[in-house]
Amino acid sequence: MEIQQFWQLIEAAKKKSGGDIEEQAELLTEKLATLSMDEILEFDRIFTQLLHAAYQSKLWAAAYLILGGCSDDGFEYFRAWLIARGQKVYETAVADADGLAKLIKQDDAEEAEAESMLYVASTAYEQKTGKDDFHELAPLPPSLPTLDLSWSDDEKLLSELLPKLFKKFG
Repeated sequence: MEIQQFWQLIEAAKKKSGGDIEEQAELLTEKLATLSMDEILEFDRIFTQLLHAAYQSKLWAAAYLILGGCSDDGFEYFRAWLIARGQKVYETAVADADGLAKLIKQDDAEEAEAESMLYVASTAYEQKTGKDDFHELAPLPPSLPTLDLSWSDDEKLLSELLPKLFKKFG
């Protein structure tokens, strides 16, 4: 599976679900379960790679503002949500976290988490094989770097780091 096919799968499920994250994850799981084991594993590899590339201090600060606070689990769910929103939202966020101010409506802020997306490949694997040993097949993700989270206790730093998001959500 190439990265473009990955994004096509994400976009097709998003469109068909009408933007409902839970339904999108279910549709994506169903579709993946029809693919080969190699394609399911490759989907998971790409997803994990994108999830890790979005592990950035500015994006955590963006999640903190958008969600009104953000734990480490919440940040993982936020990054999964960015992927679920599609290539444009994801790439904008990774390149310029403050650019999310233009892409996220305040009404969408409560929904900016997608834990269910984290389990799409493993659930598709289970549906396809009846086994629950996906974690043994999938490669371990790389270690996450240590991030500078000094902004978490300082509104002034947050407003300087992400002025557009701070104005909208701060």
